[in-house]
Amino acid sequence: MNRKASLAFASLLVVGFASLSNAQAAKNTTAMNYDPSGGVSTTAQMGGYGKPMGLSVRVGVWYPSNGDARTVEGQGWFAGGLEYKGGDLKYSSSDPRYSAIWTVSLDYYGKGSYSNVPLLINYVGRTDQIYYTVGAGAGFGRVPKDAGGSTSDTEFAFQAGVGYDFTKSQMPLFVELKYFGSSESKLGGFGIYAGARF
Repeated sequence: MNRKASLAFASLLVVGFASLSNAQAAKNTTAMNYDPSGGVSTTAQMGGYGKPMGLSVRVGVWYPSNGDARTVEGQGWFAGGLEYKGGDLKYSSSDPRYSAIWTVSLDYYGKGSYSNVPLLINYVGRTDQIYYTVGAGAGFGRVPKDAGGSTSDTEFAFQAGVGYDFTKSQMPLFVELKYFGSSESKLGGFGIYAGARF
């Protein structure tokens, strides 16, 4: 993907996110609190934790699935990311405990001459404290060249994961396992994360 196409794709993602955010803000006429299970909660239900921003922060360790990447840089790359709740998704479900939201996430994982920064729009569905997530978007990746140095490009990127929410000292926390994929095969792999919601 060339530079102009990369910038156009990234711009479309930003514009789409802004449009969805504005539509959601217009739709919601009352203030709602975000609870760690992804739904709406009162301050009493949250044990005094009220009016959060809908922002999740995670850090973890990432394991490349590509043999070349493992050979060059080994296992256990640094990984971290931010995820912002865009809004609730409404639909009928036979299970009243089930809820769903959409989010926008920005992650980083890398080591040495390899790195990727996926900017994704995600679907998150959950039942009680267990949730799963899938998302797609653009990845701003960097891989080494055969002749030396490295090359950067924007590629299609996606993720799929599962997680578990819990609360400690009134702080919403979570652990999750994610797979990040890319049209650049050297940038695919699994991440194990822990994080907090604000």
